[in-house]
Amino acid sequence: MPNGYVSDRVNNEFSKLELNFARDSVVGIVREFDGPGKRGSLKQASKGKVREISIDEEFLLGYMQNMEPVVIPQIIFAGMVATFTSTTADIQTDINDIDKILKEKELKKYNFIEGKIDTEKYIVGLFKGKVYVLVGQGSKNKVKQELQSYGSVKENKNVQVHSVKNKGTEIHMEFQMDLPYFYTVCCKIIFNFFAYSFGQRLACMGEFDLLRKHIKNRSCEEISKMEQVPEVFWKCGDVARRIGHEYDKSAHEIFVFKTKNELLGSIRFYGLDFVVTVRLSDNIEEIKDELSNCFFVCDWKKQNEFVVGMGVE
Repeated sequence: MPNGYVSDRVNNEFSKLELNFARDSVVGIVREFDGPGKRGSLKQASKGKVREISIDEEFLLGYMQNMEPVVIPQIIFAGMVATFTSTTADIQTDINDIDKILKEKELKKYNFIEGKIDTEKYIVGLFKGKVYVLVGQGSKNKVKQELQSYGSVKENKNVQVHSVKNKGTEIHMEFQMDLPYFYTVCCKIIFNFFAYSFGQRLACMGEFDLLRKHIKNRSCEEISKMEQVPEVFWKCGDVARRIGHEYDKSAHEIFVFKTKNELLGSIRFYGLDFVVTVRLSDNIEEIKDELSNCFFVCDWKKQNEFVVGMGVE
C-alpha cells in the first residue's frame, strides 16, 4: 500500500489479527508445509506454532517445518516418573533451562495447551524462552497444583532421558481457527487491493463506510462467506496465462468484480479448493462507471505479482 493510505495506529491494531491469521488459521497450517518462511524466505517453510503433535502414537510438544515435525526440549511427567525428551545435542543444558523455569513457579507465564494426551500425564516444554504445558482435557487445574509443588527434575532419581526422531510414521496436529479474525483479515486484504487499484479517493467514499466499520469492529463474518472456487477464477487464470502470466499453482489470488448493484471480492490462498467472498458494497450505482473487474495474483514462489483487467462476468 502507498504511504498514507493506512495509519500506523490502524496497522498496529491489526498486527495481532494478522499474526493469528498467519499462524492459527488454515492459511497458517499450509504455510508451515509450503512456505514462505520468516521474512518471506523461500529456503524453508515457516516454523509453525508449538502445539500437540503425535509421533508413532506418542503425544509430544512440537511444531511443523518443511512438512516434518520438530520436537522441542520437554519433560514428560507421568506419576512418579519424569522423562526428558529432546532432539538437540546439549541435553543437560536443556534440562537445566526447563528446571530453572519450573522452580520459579510463574504459572501466569505458561502457555497451557489442552490435547489428547492421557490426563494422568502432562508435558512441560521450552521453546525460544517460552514455556508450554501440554495437558489432557479437563486436567489443567490439577496440573497447575502439581507444578506449584514441584521440586527439581535433577533431584528426582526417576528421571529418564531419551531422544525422539523428528520423523514419524503418523503426525497428528490440531488447531482452532478464530473465524472473526480470519474473515476480517481477508476483508482487509481485499479492500487494500481495491484501494491500491482504484485509488484512495474511491476507497474513502461513503459506499464503503459499512465495510470499513465491519473491518474496524472485526465483524466481517456478517459480509463474508466461504465457498467452492467459482468458475470465474479458472477463467481469470486462463486469461492471465494467455497473455503471458504463467504462475505457480500455490499463488494467492484476488478477484474484485461488479454485479448488478454490488461490488464483491473473492480471495484464494495457496490454490486451496475454497475462496472467501466479501460484499465490499451493496450500493455502487453512483460509482459503477469508475469500477472494473480486476484479477490480482501474488506468485510468492516466483517473487512476482501482477494485476489483470478482466472483462469476464
